[in-house]
Amino acid sequence: MDISVAIPDSSVSDEPTRESKARKASSIARSCAIFGVRAVYVYGDRGTREDASLLTGLLRYAETPQYLRRALYPRIDALRHVGVMHPLQIPSHTVPRRMRDVRAGDVREGVVVGMRGGRAVDVGLGEALPYRGAAAPGSRVTMQMRAGPPRPDPKEIPRAEAPPYWGYEVRSRASLAALLRSWEGPAILTSRKGRARAASAARKARRGGALVAFGAPDRGLPEILGGSGAREPMVNFFPNQRTATVRLEEAIMGVLAILDAAPGGGGGGP
Repeated sequence: MDISVAIPDSSVSDEPTRESKARKASSIARSCAIFGVRAVYVYGDRGTREDASLLTGLLRYAETPQYLRRALYPRIDALRHVGVMHPLQIPSHTVPRRMRDVRAGDVREGVVVGMRGGRAVDVGLGEALPYRGAAAPGSRVTMQMRAGPPRPDPKEIPRAEAPPYWGYEVRSRASLAALLRSWEGPAILTSRKGRARAASAARKARRGGALVAFGAPDRGLPEILGGSGAREPMVNFFPNQRTATVRLEEAIMGVLAILDAAPGGGGGGP
């Protein structure tokens, strides 16, 4: 599936501790990775600045290969509980760790580092490699090895050229209404107050470039969008739910599973 999701900045606001917030963010990250989500849009709702920053930080941390985390993320209190997050184990995380196992054509994530006389790139092989790109030190880059060991000779490539599935990007938007106005592809709005149109939503998702929007823990999309005039009808993906509510992380997993299992949806991920 070529799909993105939109979640509110208040997504973890209902959790009482930073540890439980990290667990919830981990569930969201895992669901997005399982079904090959391309981008996670965190839109402004009623979340605190702290929760919004924590959510985006945790989602980015989860998507970052383990060998780059120490270089990209300082030891800060907000990330104290990342140890409870489950690894995504996506292709960008499972690359070889030893230089001798690298092959020409391999793609790896790296971080640009400053060195005397220039810059190099750390791609998790125990030594920095030559870097000829324009990114500043501290930047994350996608590199392709042009040769095998002992001199892999990496070159920077656009992330879009990395093998599928390489991971999701995390982006922030001021509001869901603003995101929907600028979205050029199909949009799927989820709500318990919507109609059971899962089959119609799946057809939209098959067209590619779809955005699936979710509500907040304390209010749904009808309340969030208010009178902004959303052009798409609301869709109820769980018309026969037996629980009083469906938690956000459950909704994300369930909706993506329904779309993926639909004919032409992907059948288990891209």
